[in-house]
Amino acid sequence: FESVPSDTSTNGRLLYGSITNKPIRGATVQVIAASNNAVLASGTTSATGAYSLTIPSAQSVYVRVRAELLKTSGSGGTWNFTVRDNTASDAVYVLDTAAFTPTATATTRNVHAASGWGGSSYTGTRVAGPYSVLDVVYDAVQKILSASANQAFPALQLMWSVNNRPTSGNLATGLIGTSFYTQGASGHRIYILGAADTDTDEYDRPVVAHEFGHYMQSAFSRDDSIGGSHSGGDKLDMRVAFSEGWGNAWSGMALATQYYTDSGGAGQQSGFRVDLAAAPAAGDRGWYSERSVQYLMYSWNANGSIGFTPIFTVLAAMPTTLPADGALSTIHSFAFRLKQAVPGQAAAIDTQLAGMSITAASPVGAGETNSGGIAEALPVYRTHTAAFGAAQNYCVTDAAGQGDFEPNKLGAHMFIRFTLATAGTRSISVAQTTGGVTSDPDFRLYRSDGTEADFNTDAAANENTGPIALGSGTHIIALEDYTLTR
Repeated sequence: FESVPSDTSTNGRLLYGSITNKPIRGATVQVIAASNNAVLASGTTSATGAYSLTIPSAQSVYVRVRAELLKTSGSGGTWNFTVRDNTASDAVYVLDTAAFTPTATATTRNVHAASGWGGSSYTGTRVAGPYSVLDVVYDAVQKILSASANQAFPALQLMWSVNNRPTSGNLATGLIGTSFYTQGASGHRIYILGAADTDTDEYDRPVVAHEFGHYMQSAFSRDDSIGGSHSGGDKLDMRVAFSEGWGNAWSGMALATQYYTDSGGAGQQSGFRVDLAAAPAAGDRGWYSERSVQYLMYSWNANGSIGFTPIFTVLAAMPTTLPADGALSTIHSFAFRLKQAVPGQAAAIDTQLAGMSITAASPVGAGETNSGGIAEALPVYRTHTAAFGAAQNYCVTDAAGQGDFEPNKLGAHMFIRFTLATAGTRSISVAQTTGGVTSDPDFRLYRSDGTEADFNTDAAANENTGPIALGSGTHIIALEDYTLTR
């Protein structure tokens, strides 16, 4: 397939003058009878794009390469990844040769997916697009297998179309808003932009890898991020900072590059690049900074005394360790456990954390002193010390964001821990205490067993769970005020 590289030296634009042919690796290839479209033989391309199939007799056939990585059994892991057109009934992309009749001896048929680039614009079908996306997945799978050789991957559908544009609406018509990962009734999915001269991502390999990183968190780890708008320099909710910083760092790990690039605009000649190996500016350092997280994660992977395996091991253990620690998925919880996984590097890890103005002496950020200039941000977690049945005041703030960009910023949520010695039925009630303003408190409850539930009645000045069963251990309330943060 024709692969279009990114400009990693300036702005991340696509370099159509440097198109190269790359092998379609690990894809399903079929020989199909031209007479009735019956599949006569099926196999998988090698790491060099080679395939060899045998059919019972000479007849008119064609070769089909599916945009699919499929392995359902055997050692070395299992997976089912497909690239589909969400604007064409979710059909899997395929590439077919013209019909031909092979001889009794070996017959060679090469298959080529063209980019469709005509010199100054796309003038042909972007056949290579799905295979470019698939190639990122291939690299991502190999990276994970390096740490977990027999990993079973949940099925993932990657939804790409030339109709996918940065306008929100009906996904089936291409109104996807942005490239993103989601898990719902249709399973794990990644939607990828493809609007030429506006925003395309099929050749923006780090963008595809970033979204695969979110799939990876969902499939093998735990991701407490609430999502939302984010960019470098933002003071983010700690869950968002960790998730987005991880996604960026993972793109560099999986693709063996220190640059995160994203193209856009007319001719895909605008965009940006981020050097993952470069420490963020002094004003963008902290546990609430995605660039601090990405720098640390990328650096730990590049450190030969740490590397990817302990990183993956710590991530994979989060569904167990986070409830046990009474913590959420943040750089504090991750770094604390990483130090335990590679104790010989603990001092070096602490030094790097300090360089990013982060203290990870415990999984819940005990001793953290960097407030980001927002007093309500510390301590990282509050402890509900009032007796059961007694009220305790908490304050949230919109100081780190404006308008619709407020809900996922630092201080917009208050994280409150409480521990139950024994299981029992409890009720949690939150009510407005500040007079003179309209308040709508909402919260998410993270239970000690790892499950969670949202309590967000519309336009209510108080929120109450009613009687609910809670197990022993530490539970977390992530409190916000919908009125304040919208």
